[in-house]
Amino acid sequence: RPDYYLFDTDSKASRWPLSYEDRPYFEALAHVRADAEYRVVAEREGFLLLRHEIPDLGQRLGATFGDQIQLVGYRVAQDQAPAGGALTLTLYWQAERQPDADYTVFMHLVDEDRKRWGQQDGYPTGNYLPTSAWEPGRLLRGEYAVPIAREAPPGEYHLLVGLYNLATM
Repeated sequence: RPDYYLFDTDSKASRWPLSYEDRPYFEALAHVRADAEYRVVAEREGFLLLRHEIPDLGQRLGATFGDQIQLVGYRVAQDQAPAGGALTLTLYWQAERQPDADYTVFMHLVDEDRKRWGQQDGYPTGNYLPTSAWEPGRLLRGEYAVPIAREAPPGEYHLLVGLYNLATM
């Protein structure tokens, strides 16, 4: 594989890496932005430069949701975050089989008593790609900044991560 890919985002005729070339343009762009092996390194008027890289998955997990989606690993950008700030992290996902719905990820920052001091919900790939469009076996990433309440006291917190189907709530 080449190390870099340059795409003319205005022409709609760019060649996409892997199996994206047969997809409609904006769907292909969403796949590329969510793919864990491609990193957007520059974006300028009509062009997108991607670098191919094998990601360091950080903490490996292997937590499976149902028999469809696995949370493969995560990376936290900082050991500490101030009240009123945000916890920045990356979650790495993989479909075990084609997901049957568009799932939403939740991240709850809680204290020992399970009191919630921060929360973020959205597509597991950071709002780029719904889970129903995931291809089994492809490694995907979502980057998040979980806001922390201004009133959060100093201390240790836990991050709870899960999936839900908003359509059934």
